[in-house]
Amino acid sequence: MWDTTLTLLADFIPVALFVFILVFIWRWEWLAILFVVSAPAFLIWKLDILPSSSFLITSVILFLAGLLFLADWFSTRNLEKNN
Repeated sequence: MWDTTLTLLADFIPVALFVFILVFIWRWEWLAILFVVSAPAFLIWKLDILPSSSFLITSVILFLAGLLFLADWFSTRNLEKNN
């Protein structure tokens, strides 16, 4: 029982970290650089544990989400300068 609990907790920590970062990115888009940096770090951290395809998909999604938030921040900033 404790093995399962510890395993689930170990898998929950990265998810909780990314959700925590996402909450702040939702408010301040410029913090999306955290996703852009953490996605490759997550891939490197988990690369030797399990098949890399699942972690590659997760990292690519996080990286693209970070890029989309940054693009939104840049476009919003440019609109504010033009008005």
